[in-house]
Amino acid sequence: MRVVGAFVLIAAMALVWFFTLGRPEGAKLARVERDDVVLSNAIGIYIINAGRPPSTEQGLMALVKEPVAGPKPRRWVQVMNKAPTDPWGWPYGYRIVAEGNRGWRYEIRSLGIDGKLQTGDDCASEFQVGTLTGK
Repeated sequence: MRVVGAFVLIAAMALVWFFTLGRPEGAKLARVERDDVVLSNAIGIYIINAGRPPSTEQGLMALVKEPVAGPKPRRWVQVMNKAPTDPWGWPYGYRIVAEGNRGWRYEIRSLGIDGKLQTGDDCASEFQVGTLTGK
């Protein structure tokens, strides 16, 4: 019975290695997905305080330093200690995709391994958030 348990443990470790360590790009893509959640939550905290997400020009740096360019946040708090970078070391891209009376849509983008925008290895996620006033 111990032999079977040891075999199952070794097989499980091999599967973990194969799907993460054995495929470094797969592990990096999984990190991009986790980072999307973290960044989306940080933007949500920013919205609660500021009344809106950062503008495209303010970018994700608005989570780290108080924006000097408008639109000025209603109230600003530092949400992150440093500007986030993707697993390849590139800064995450951010932009407002749509803005209206029902809220905002924004995109978070990893430039991928080549560090170039709009190429096949980019990883982009789009998020929607409503207004706080219920308009």
